[in-house]
Amino acid sequence: MSTIDGPGRWLRAAREEADVSLTRMAQLTSFSKSYLGMVETGQWPCSPDIVLA
Repeated sequence: MSTIDGPGRWLRAAREEADVSLTRMAQLTSFSKSYLGMVETGQWPCSPDIVLA
């Protein structure tokens, strides 16, 4: 699996479909913009906490 496949790719697509920027998503959740970006690109594993946020 490449780094752009998997749950992070799905999360990014859902965020973009909702027209929410990465900055705004970080403001709405307890996660930093850099952390969310790493999850979306597959550089960091996706946890249930991220999906539920």
